[in-house]
Amino acid sequence: MEEGQKTLLEALAARKIPVLRVEGKMLFLAQNYQVEIEGPALFKLSEDGYVVGPFDAAEELADFVAEDLGGRGLL
Repeated sequence: MEEGQKTLLEALAARKIPVLRVEGKMLFLAQNYQVEIEGPALFKLSEDGYVVGPFDAAEELADFVAEDLGGRGLL
């Protein structure tokens, strides 16, 4: 497991965000979120195939997803 993937999985777990599956450098989350790990500290978040944005910190990405899912009543 690469460092970026490990860091991201830890950040998601800390916020109780379920990871539905992992395929190589792709993580699939609830609500059709996908995260592509592009480097040790570079992550591309997409929802329904549309890029939401790049994140250079796993914690920042996890906070964004947690806030969105929480706002939808899903966390």
